[in-house]
Amino acid sequence: DRAGLTKMSLSVEELSASLVREFLSRKGLKMTLAQMDEEHPRNSESISNRVALAKTARIEKLMRKNKELSSPYRTMIEVMVKFFLERSSSSETPGANPSS
Repeated sequence: DRAGLTKMSLSVEELSASLVREFLSRKGLKMTLAQMDEEHPRNSESISNRVALAKTARIEKLMRKNKELSSPYRTMIEVMVKFFLERSSSSETPGANPSS
């Protein structure tokens, strides 16, 4: 039920869908992308321009850093996941019990 969702959460959903579409497109998954377009059609909040998508997701700096790598990631989701994994591994305290 979307009636109770705020404008912000709808924007998060559409930004997420646009990131997934960018991933599918860059990976050449045309049939999967077509299926997504059928099940979750694009709308006025969908973002198809990569520059606008990076800006909206506030990852322009991450994308610039990615371009400097010898083997840059091709998709924004990969760049984001790399960032989150690096950030979480650097914030873990050596010897800490992760289940506590």
